Amino acid sequence: MEKVITIILSLLIGFFLVGCETKKEELSQEAKKLKNISAKKSYEAKIKKEKEDKLKNELAANRNAILENIKKFVEAKEYAEALKLIEKYSDTQDEEILKLQKQVAEKYNLNILSKLPSSKIKENLELYKKLVEISPLNTKYKKKVAHYETKLQEFKNRNNTGIWEIRRFVDKFGDLTNEKYITNSKLIRGTFSNTATQNSKLNVEFIITKDSISIQLFEYASNNPVKNYRDVTSYEIYIKDKNGKKYHFGADNFSDRITLVKYFNNSFNQILFKGGNVRFYMYEYSHPSTKYHFEIENANFYKNAYRMLNE
Repeated sequence: MEKVITIILSLLIGFFLVGCETKKEELSQEAKKLKNISAKKSYEAKIKKEKEDKLKNELAANRNAILENIKKFVEAKEYAEALKLIEKYSDTQDEEILKLQKQVAEKYNLNILSKLPSSKIKENLELYKKLVEISPLNTKYKKKVAHYETKLQEFKNRNNTGIWEIRRFVDKFGDLTNEKYITNSKLIRGTFSNTATQNSKLNVEFIITKDSISIQLFEYASNNPVKNYRDVTSYEIYIKDKNGKKYHFGADNFSDRITLVKYFNNSFNQILFKGGNVRFYMYEYSHPSTKYHFEIENANFYKNAYRMLNE
């Protein structure tokens, strides 16, 4: 038994010693690696310093000629060549060279922008971002960045219509026609009041074509819109846009929908183009006690729907 224990202990000690030697070897290898890395960095730093010193001496000996060549390239609008020469000496950290680098880089980017169509949104955005880096206090460049960021976001969302959707009218046989209109895909809710009720449920649906803007009002949240087939019923419409600006429009009901006076169509579309929350208050001109309140919680992306309507 003692012999067995002695053998086991010997084996364990052997394994331990082998492990220690292995670990020692690994540490030695790691130390060599770190030493090599350190030596490589020192060598690279030395080469860089020698290069910088050489360029500094070269710049000091030929400063006037170098600056004159840069000036000639700039006058000839050969900004790329001027930058190439400037960048050669930029590592010297010479103040005059670094100042020239910013000035010429600005001219270089502006020259590219002068030939770039505004429809190239991404390219314009990147160039104006570079100009902001060169001249951080330039408000014109900052505004351009904001402008093209908005344009880029609009481009990415060009097929997003939010709560709006494009539908087609049907003919007398129930078949789809080619005439399109915009409507709300999500229910717009509100309330209405008259001499018989107060703050009862209201559902609202828009029908917007290229030439007309109509609103259908469903009192008591029913399936039947407010109708008028005998006489014309006029309405006063008050709207508050997302910025709190107020508008006053006129509209008439000839059938089962209240249609905006055509004169106001453009102004109405501009309100929805802004998106956001849009609030409505309407009443019958001849019966002011009949009034309607509703709001579009988020009119975003109406502009996309309107574009699709006119395509």
